[in-house]
Amino acid sequence: MTTVFAIGLVLCVLACTVLYAGNPNQQWFKARPFSFKTAIIGCISLCTVATFCFSQTFSVAAAIFTTFTFSMLGLSLVPLITRWEKPLTAPRGNKSTLSRAQGSHASPPLWWLKSIGALVLGLPLGLFTSALITFAIFDNTPLDVKTQHLMWWIVPIWLTLIALIYFSKRPLRIFTAIALLTFAEYLAIQALI
Repeated sequence: MTTVFAIGLVLCVLACTVLYAGNPNQQWFKARPFSFKTAIIGCISLCTVATFCFSQTFSVAAAIFTTFTFSMLGLSLVPLITRWEKPLTAPRGNKSTLSRAQGSHASPPLWWLKSIGALVLGLPLGLFTSALITFAIFDNTPLDVKTQHLMWWIVPIWLTLIALIYFSKRPLRIFTAIALLTFAEYLAIQALI
């Protein structure tokens, strides 16, 4: 493993940590260290630098795939570190074991809507985005390489949407934008074929 690859790995973990620290429901600090918009900008910047580091070792497509994969793993593991540091204890009476920052306002319990919407809308988005990237970038590539690229990009795009939808307070706006983007990608693929 080269040093540049290790730096990219650390940057992916740091990007996920920054995104979690800016989340209103984070449980590491009493007050959020920065706003959620700042966290998103920091996360995207760190992921871009990580992709550049990975591209020194792999091809650009493999570097982007590696960044997505490590970011998904990081986004799923970072909240669990909270429970490792402060394990859950059995509640006494009707008290909850969850604690939130003083200034945070919990979003309504729409987790079931977010989960179903991300599952249903994420798959076509992953299919059409990977197909559009494959047809646009890998035009003169052999068919077996195209199909491998198409297959390997569906899951990271789909799971990234599933991982990030829980940060949203208004999932219906995001779902509308995803549906419109998916339809636009469908029309672009039809034009390419």
